[in-house]
Amino acid sequence: MESGTRSAEPTPSVIISDALANFFGITGREMLQSEVLRRIWEYIKVNQLEVSNRKLKFVLTSCTLVH
Repeated sequence: MESGTRSAEPTPSVIISDALANFFGITGREMLQSEVLRRIWEYIKVNQLEVSNRKLKFVLTSCTLVH
């Protein structure tokens, strides 16, 4: 698979913690792994927690994510 292309295979379902479910504002704990990652990256981007430094990428921690 080339970089930037999406796989036709569905991602597995995962059971997330109660804390992560509360963070996402959902009641269920089962989600597709791709949806969990999408929501986390969306939060990081919206809250400007991603810092690029030419060759490296950093993600700054957020008190909301830590708790």
